[in-house]
Amino acid sequence: MTYANTISVGKWLSAKACKTALFAFIWQVLALGAATVADDRAVQVATRPNIPPYIIDGARSGIEVDLVRAIFKEMGQPVEFVQMDRVAMIERFETGELEGTLTQGTTASSHGCLTDWYMVHQNVGFTLHDKNVELTALTDLSALPVVTFQNAKKFLGEPFKSIVGTNPRYQEVAPQSRHIGMLYDGEVDVIVGDEWIIRYVQRRHFEKTGEYHELRLHQIMPPTLYSARFQNQSTCDKFNHALSTVRKSGLYSDIVDGYHRRILVAKK
Repeated sequence: MTYANTISVGKWLSAKACKTALFAFIWQVLALGAATVADDRAVQVATRPNIPPYIIDGARSGIEVDLVRAIFKEMGQPVEFVQMDRVAMIERFETGELEGTLTQGTTASSHGCLTDWYMVHQNVGFTLHDKNVELTALTDLSALPVVTFQNAKKFLGEPFKSIVGTNPRYQEVAPQSRHIGMLYDGEVDVIVGDEWIIRYVQRRHFEKTGEYHELRLHQIMPPTLYSARFQNQSTCDKFNHALSTVRKSGLYSDIVDGYHRRILVAKK
């Protein structure tokens, strides 16, 4: 091979190396851009229909909405809430239509991964303070006029279902906004439901009518802890890490306590 040919080959190899390096650089830029777009894309998660104070105004606010939004902000990713009933939440999540679903018990589904708990519902009994109703255990509900939310026997467990199943004065009434009026009017002696849903209903009743009576809270059931489910374990891991950070920073308590303070303004 002549010296001139050697030079030509060297130039060709050098040019080829430059093109290869350029293509590799462009590929890295495109891949980085794609990753950035993916990270900026809102994660669609299923959530329940409006259930104040947890989900309010089409999932624009509420205790649960604000907590989950704070967790995703810590994750560095937007979140989009898609409201539907519990059956649809599970079905659409298990078919892969949704990336996540909120407010899940440990046995609701085995699909995907389960996060640490992020939301608690404390179901209790409420009576009128002045009536001095004896309610110290779940079994006491068998002999009292009781109102609770629709399908409570399905969601509050077998012991509850068994106890109220023989009570002819047990009612499941929708919407829950009617319950405070029923208690005030003496139609029932006990409201059973989530503490803060009932207190929220009491506040709204007060704002609408001016009527207020002090309630007595009866701790007759253990709290229910709820987690989220996601399709990928990496999302669950990021959610758990962000949840821990939000708790340690005090933001979790600030969100929950802020709603509780606003709900209790009806208290005299």
